[in-house]
Amino acid sequence: MSKFLITLLTFSSLYAYTQDFIFDSSDYDFDKYNVSKKDYKIYQFLAGDSLSGKVSKIVKFNERGYKIYESTINYKTSKLTFVHDHIANFVYNENLLVKIETKFPNSINKSHSTFKYNSLKQLISITLKKFEKGIKTKVEKTNEGELLGEERWETKAKWTTDLKKYFKYDERQRIVKTIVPEKYKKSQNIYHYYYLDKNPIKITSYDNERLVWDEYRQYHNEYDYDYIRLWPDYDFKISEVCTSIGKVTFIFDAEDKILEISKPDYSGIRGNIKIRFSYNDQKLLSKVEIISVDNKIELTSLYIYD
Repeated sequence: MSKFLITLLTFSSLYAYTQDFIFDSSDYDFDKYNVSKKDYKIYQFLAGDSLSGKVSKIVKFNERGYKIYESTINYKTSKLTFVHDHIANFVYNENLLVKIETKFPNSINKSHSTFKYNSLKQLISITLKKFEKGIKTKVEKTNEGELLGEERWETKAKWTTDLKKYFKYDERQRIVKTIVPEKYKKSQNIYHYYYLDKNPIKITSYDNERLVWDEYRQYHNEYDYDYIRLWPDYDFKISEVCTSIGKVTFIFDAEDKILEISKPDYSGIRGNIKIRFSYNDQKLLSKVEIISVDNKIELTSLYIYD
């Protein structure tokens, strides 16, 4: 994987797959930096307690090197964050991912994610459909509005569209806007990206037409950057108090293999975590360590290749 592609993955996480399509959180999933096309398992344990670890992720590829299968059991991306247990199968049309079919252990729930592309093979939309039971609620109140009782029950499982997301590009094939229609949004639903060359120097987030935040980036090279994120105050004026400041850096070896990523932790204010990568004699990713803001190993992931 080239440094440029790694940068694209980090900024937009375009092809990173999470159940809720929360693109920012997927930036912390270190496994997307594994460029090997060999089947593998990930053995994880907290801190240095290797005896209490277990296989938490299995990934398989087809003969063309495309991922076709993924299963997780308590797979963690940090000490406190994990991916919902699932079994996913990936479907391709030529070299383009067109569908992910996902099942969840010990549940009737399942989901289908479909991906559509334009004539330039750019991803233009994602649709997530879920098959699951719903919840209905019946509330009884007095004429004065006082609550008398509440009844809740499960409805029959059915397919529903849970999310649609659209992508727009400029003439240089850079993502300039992502949109989640009002019907499907769960938080801010519109993002604008402004570029200097191939790196976004400003990202703006909206909840429909309401500004949520502006993020400004200053690059020190092609990969490392500082940023400041500004939230508007209640009068919709940029407040110096409502800010988040951070630094993101990458370290590569002489063969362009990624060795370390440093980025703000999930709170955005406590400091930087480090994601440290190690390789075996075959130059395959063999270990990933998550280092906390106080420089302690929180999570270790060992790669086992078939």
